[in-house]
Amino acid sequence: MAFPAHTIQLWNTATGTATSLTRPAGDGYGDAIAFHPHGHTLASSGGLDGTVRLWNLADGQSTTLTGHTSGIEAVAFSPDGRMLASGSADGTLRLWDPATGQCTAALSPRGGYVITVAFSPDGRILASGTRDGVVRLWDTATGQSTANLLGHTEHITSLVFSPDGHTLASAGFDATIRLWTVPPGPRTLP
Repeated sequence: MAFPAHTIQLWNTATGTATSLTRPAGDGYGDAIAFHPHGHTLASSGGLDGTVRLWNLADGQSTTLTGHTSGIEAVAFSPDGRMLASGSADGTLRLWDPATGQCTAALSPRGGYVITVAFSPDGRILASGTRDGVVRLWDTATGQSTANLLGHTEHITSLVFSPDGHTLASAGFDATIRLWTVPPGPRTLP
């Protein structure tokens, strides 16, 4: 089945007008999207081919990041904009340098496909939610898993850190929201 080109609409809320970014026709997969903190770049899923597109909002041109082998479920920029995380249906999580487009780490949560990702306010911790219902915390400097948060009985649908970074909220397909106290500093699992 052929799908038409996909369009991302950027709306000016003051004027009600939109600017369009159009990715080529593809397979119709993916709805992940995130703004760079400085607002000049937009990251979006590219389709089942496992690509992430970085859109330059000044000229509408895009750069394609490759490395995943299946569709992108989630993208998020670190608060300082120096890292981009992508979670995929291929069961991996990747960290990218958005300035160069290079993958800096490929992580394997081992919990099925990665549905959601979120950075802590200081950018030191990345949280990922997977199909197995486990929230995993990662040290962004080392790429090491630092904690597995157990409690959901279905896949994780959303993650968000509190502004002070001390609490992580997770929502699951099990119709629960859980609040987790984030351990201070890097911590290694036994």
